[in-house]
Amino acid sequence: MDDLNRFKRLISPALALVFIFLIAFNCVASVNTKPGKKILVFGKTAGFHHASIPLGMKAIQQLGTENKFSVDTTTDSKKFTTANLAQYAAVIFLSTTGDVLDNEQQRAFESYIKGGGGFVGVHAATDTEYDW
Repeated sequence: MDDLNRFKRLISPALALVFIFLIAFNCVASVNTKPGKKILVFGKTAGFHHASIPLGMKAIQQLGTENKFSVDTTTDSKKFTTANLAQYAAVIFLSTTGDVLDNEQQRAFESYIKGGGGFVGVHAATDTEYDW
């Protein structure tokens, strides 16, 4: 049984990275990512912090390089302004957790979505903004 537990501990991070990569690839491919388009990958956590977040960011940046679109990454909620979000074709919440946006940032993001901006939530993104 110890060998099985050790195997699970070793393989889980690798599988998580593969999962994140596949989800991100499929989601990003479905967004209008013509050359010159930009996406924002947001990885802020106010709860559990997944160690795979930096690897997921790098994987999505690689997708951008390979498919000729720009990828900005951040953990800074202050990037959620109407003016800043307008430059992005999509925003990816990458394993975000907890309450990471204030009311003004939430309004800016809602406006972005209502205006046609794309959104992808990866893995723990469902563990974000409970009361919103």
